[in-house]
Amino acid sequence: MADGAQAPELPQQAPDNVAQAVLAPDVAEEVLDEAADQDRDWGLWDSVTGVKLGQTAVADALGRLVKGVDLKTVRCSAVCQQLAAALQIDVAAVTARRAEIEQLLGSIVQNEAERQLAERISKRRRVDPAADEVLREMQDRSLRARTLLLTFAAPSPSTAVDGRPLQDPGVYSRREIRELAQSSLAKAQPAVRLLKCAVFREAHSDGRFHFHMCCQFDRPVFWNLWRQHLREHHALACSFQQVAEKNAGYHTMIRYCYVPSQKKRLETLDGSPDLWSADGPHPPLYEAMNRPSSATTVSEDRTRHVQTRAAQGKAPARVNEMHFWPILVRHQLRPEQPDFVPRLCQIIKASGDTQALEFLAKNMDSMQDIGRRLWMLENAEAELQHLNKTRLDLTVEAARTPCSCQGVWLHAARERLATNGLDPASFWQCIYQALRDGRRKGNTLCLTGRYGNEGKSSLLRPLFHVFPQSVFTSPTSRSFPLIMLPRKRVVFLDDWRWNGEIIPMNQQLLWLEGAALQISVPQNTARGHIEYADTAPIFVTCSVLELEVCGKHVTPSDFAMLQKRLRVFHFSRPLERPMDNLVYCASCWSRCVLHGTPEWMQVEGPPPAIIPAPSAGSVASEAADHAPPPQDATEPEADVSAAFMRKNCVNWTVQDVPDVERSGLDGGLISCMSWDELRQDLNWTALQMKKFARFWDGRCVQSA
Repeated sequence: MADGAQAPELPQQAPDNVAQAVLAPDVAEEVLDEAADQDRDWGLWDSVTGVKLGQTAVADALGRLVKGVDLKTVRCSAVCQQLAAALQIDVAAVTARRAEIEQLLGSIVQNEAERQLAERISKRRRVDPAADEVLREMQDRSLRARTLLLTFAAPSPSTAVDGRPLQDPGVYSRREIRELAQSSLAKAQPAVRLLKCAVFREAHSDGRFHFHMCCQFDRPVFWNLWRQHLREHHALACSFQQVAEKNAGYHTMIRYCYVPSQKKRLETLDGSPDLWSADGPHPPLYEAMNRPSSATTVSEDRTRHVQTRAAQGKAPARVNEMHFWPILVRHQLRPEQPDFVPRLCQIIKASGDTQALEFLAKNMDSMQDIGRRLWMLENAEAELQHLNKTRLDLTVEAARTPCSCQGVWLHAARERLATNGLDPASFWQCIYQALRDGRRKGNTLCLTGRYGNEGKSSLLRPLFHVFPQSVFTSPTSRSFPLIMLPRKRVVFLDDWRWNGEIIPMNQQLLWLEGAALQISVPQNTARGHIEYADTAPIFVTCSVLELEVCGKHVTPSDFAMLQKRLRVFHFSRPLERPMDNLVYCASCWSRCVLHGTPEWMQVEGPPPAIIPAPSAGSVASEAADHAPPPQDATEPEADVSAAFMRKNCVNWTVQDVPDVERSGLDGGLISCMSWDELRQDLNWTALQMKKFARFWDGRCVQSA
């Protein structure tokens, strides 16, 4: 099973005898039984049948690939290639799931080791004792650990290996002991990666030295092979200990070597241990000796604290905010839920904790803020992992998820683009460039419409599902309108007004250009203001009149610069009825954005083009039925609405506009006047002109 080996065909083998069938069934049955009730979707596609392959199919294939082979030669990279060849799927798709496949492969290899050992015992064959020792070690799960304490003790004179006396570790330095152990581990188990370690030197009563080496690994390590290699190649006697205490780990070993106790006085401890970490500097010892905090550890510490104080005849300490962390996580109670406070009160009352109830009564108004901060602690690792991913990485992840709309949203989006004469390839390419490059001059996507209800927002609303809780929406307050912007990955200004009333136009121009801008924040909670230089792309929907008429608080020069910063897609054909109950599918939207780009190779499954058309009566088909019919070139030019829809409202003529009803003014006279003349001669405001233009838009829709 070395790298580059030819992919074998998957044999269908039955147990050789009754003992094998009883002691070790088919290697994949255990995994298949666990996945039978809930088969996890891995997003892998069979290129021949077009059927999705879940965890069950992958586990079955892996089990048959490793069955009967030498388990010491199994490598995940070679298995991934053989799995792709056996299932006839793309190697890149399998490599993208390497972490899940490696985890599943470890369980399958363990089962195969048990099966091979049972087979050899049942057949009573003469085998290599060393091979059986390896199999027994792989079978014994107690010999596997992610954290180990190695002790290099001074040997007795009578101890020897192959007639050679064992080496006294006192002749080595701390660093040399660590390097010897690392090189031995790399040769004994090359797949295991040492994450961090600390080497302490302590003195025996006779003056000789011994070493303690605290180790943490990225996966369980079989320490018997490691110990054997150290004895045979370096003549070092080494013992391995696993701390049996519950929740023990690397911090427990560091505490044993670093903190004085009744048996270890402070002057006997090592004051300058050798610290090493694979990822950056090793944390300080006063940090490494502490157990990582979580909701579970907080609950356990609270229980232990109550018991200790009760044994001393004391009452429990006062409850603080941290007491509610395990409660919120255990009940999945989030502050954004409308019943957050009532449910929390119900839970605390049912628990009978009077101190927690008293704290809740005093801090009822601030519990939602406390809940938000506690959930930030709980989700810190996931949030950091999310922030380390690019926008395109998140889009690829969304494209790998199953479709949630059955193709309805996809065809509704295509119908909207086709009805309005927009090129789909150009539209999705602009969105891709905005996500890739971020905000910059000319990279802001702006969807405009004249009549309303053109379906513009439906093309961008999947952003909320691709970037959950990371979309900055249209601010409504003039006080600190951009205060939440630094925490978001994408900006979606739906039905926006380019008038400078909420955000000054000069600040909007800097925002759209990609330049740094200063965001004002309340000075009672912060010192100074925020310098924002992030590249979150901006998507906007607005009325076309916002780009034709200079709004309030906007100078003509600012208005001209605004138009140069936008990439406008105009929607001219409205829907007569809205598309109700339309599911905004993150998978379909992401596939449209990534199709034809370099990131498309990371997406498994068929391209968007082969998704079947919506069935009769669906939202997309209903929307298409009620959409305005395409303009027929043979219709007479006398149709006022047809000529009107093709012209800018600034260029209306008497032939285009009929007499105005209820206004007392001739429509032809108004259409011949410029916007400046309407403002200066008739004293019309910008709002009045917009209302008048929309009145004519309504007439055109009715006549159509």
